[in-house]
Amino acid sequence: MKIFRYYVVVALVVFGLVVTACAAPPKSGPAPQQPSATPPTPSAPQLTREQQLIEGAKKEGQVVFWTHSWLDSEDSFKKAFQAKYPFLKLTTWEGSPADIDRVVEEAKVGKHNIDVAIYPDVNLPPWLDNGILLDYEWPETKGWVGQPAHNFWRIISVAPMGPVYNTKLLSAAEAPTTYAAMKDAKWRGRSLISTSGHVTPLITGYFMGGGKLDWEQSVKFWKDVVDTARPRTVRGFTAPLELVSAGEMPLFMWSSFKSTVRYIWMGAPLGMAGPKTTSGTNDSIVVMKNAPHPNAAKLLADFFTSEGLITYADKNAAWVPHPELGKRAKMNQEMTKWGFEVMVLPQDVMTIPNMNRALEFWTKELLR
Repeated sequence: MKIFRYYVVVALVVFGLVVTACAAPPKSGPAPQQPSATPPTPSAPQLTREQQLIEGAKKEGQVVFWTHSWLDSEDSFKKAFQAKYPFLKLTTWEGSPADIDRVVEEAKVGKHNIDVAIYPDVNLPPWLDNGILLDYEWPETKGWVGQPAHNFWRIISVAPMGPVYNTKLLSAAEAPTTYAAMKDAKWRGRSLISTSGHVTPLITGYFMGGGKLDWEQSVKFWKDVVDTARPRTVRGFTAPLELVSAGEMPLFMWSSFKSTVRYIWMGAPLGMAGPKTTSGTNDSIVVMKNAPHPNAAKLLADFFTSEGLITYADKNAAWVPHPELGKRAKMNQEMTKWGFEVMVLPQDVMTIPNMNRALEFWTKELLR
C-alpha cells in the first residue's frame, strides 16, 4: 500500500513538471536579422538628341559654313543662330561652284575644312561620288516637297524665273502670260533677253513636256522668240532690270524672280508675268561626312531647315519648299501674290550634262 502511494506521488510530481515546462513561456532570443534594402541609385535623365549634340558642340566651339551666295549684310542669320547657341562661333565663307572640285582635291589628302554647305544641287554630284557627304537623317525636313530620294542633301530653296515688265508701261493684261504671247512680234524693239540664266531651256522644256523634259519643243520655242520678237541681248540680271525699272524697255523676256523682287521691295515699278507654273535652280544643303565639328554641323543643319530657314530665305529672296514654313517666307508670299505656283525641278532634269547642253544652246544658238 505504501509502495502504491509512493508511485502515485512520483507520477504527480513528474506530471506537474511536464505541465509546468509546457506552460513556461519560450525564452526570448535575438530577433532574426532582416536584409537591409539598399535604396536604388537615381538614374540620370536621358538627354534628348539636341542636348547630346549641344554637349558635343560645346567642346567643338565653332562651325564652318560655305555657300556660293551669302546675302546677309546685317548678319541676321548669324545673330539668330548664335542667340540660340551662344557657345558656337559661326564662320561663313562665300565661294563659288568652282570650289566644288577644290574641296574634292583637299579631301583626297585628308584636308577637311567645311561643316555645312549650300550649293546648287547640280554641282553636288562630285562630292557625292567622292564620298565626302554625310548620309544624314534631316529630322527637320519631314513633309518638304520635291526632295531627292537619298539623304545626302535637302533642297532648301528655289530661284524661280519668268518674264518681268514695267508696270507703268504695261498692264498685267498686256504683259505676256503664256509662252505663245512671248513670241508676239509686238515685242520687237521693246524687249530684252539675257545671256545669263542658261537653265531657262530646262525650265521651259520641263513644263512644255508636262513634267518630262521636252528639249526639242523648248529649243524651237526660244528660237521662235528670237526670230519673231528680236529681243535685245544683254548680260546678267541687274542691268536689264534697271533698264526696265527706268522705263527704257517695257519687257525683260526671262529674268530671275529673286533678283526682281529685290527691286520690287525697293519700290521699282516691276511686275512678274509668264505661265503661272514656274521653277528655277535649286540650292541644297549638305553636311560633310568628315566635318571638323560634327556635332555643331548637325545643329547648324537642323537650324537651317527649321527656325533659321525664314531668316535665310528672306535675306536671299529665296522660295522655300515647305508647305507651312513657306507661308512665312517673303518670296513665297510674293509668288502667291502674283499668282505663281513654284515647283522643284527633279534631279534627272537638273544634271550637269543637261546644264551644259542648255548653256551651249543659250549662248551660241539662241542669242545669236
